[in-house]
Amino acid sequence: SASNEHGTVAATAMLAVQVPPTVSSPPTAQTTVEPDMTIFKCVASGQPMPTISWKRRLTGSPTDEQLTSGGKFFIQADNSLLITETVYEDTGTYICVASNDLAEIRMVESSAQLTVNVRPNIMTSPQNRGSMEGRALLPVSQS
Repeated sequence: SASNEHGTVAATAMLAVQVPPTVSSPPTAQTTVEPDMTIFKCVASGQPMPTISWKRRLTGSPTDEQLTSGGKFFIQADNSLLITETVYEDTGTYICVASNDLAEIRMVESSAQLTVNVRPNIMTSPQNRGSMEGRALLPVSQS
């Protein structure tokens, strides 16, 4: 405010401080077994509040795939990524992308590895065998 012998004038202004996005709680590496569910969590901060998106890079692939909710992938209200019924082919790097409208630094990424193991599977059923006492029981070869 300012004043003199002729009166007083006051003005207010709003100062908006913009802060580039940062990932304050990155996703962590996970190991799971087919067909279990997997959840990656990611928390970001900044001003304006960053939006979170997800992408993945499958093992052996040079490019990233943008993930959206649908099929086996669901982006939850808390921005976590839910993968239902993971399979071995889902093994790869999952990337949390935090972005806001700040012009200088628009996005930051943080990633975690997903390893999907496969449960053992018996391909040939065991067969009953008999032997006489004192004789060796030899394995049957499968050809």
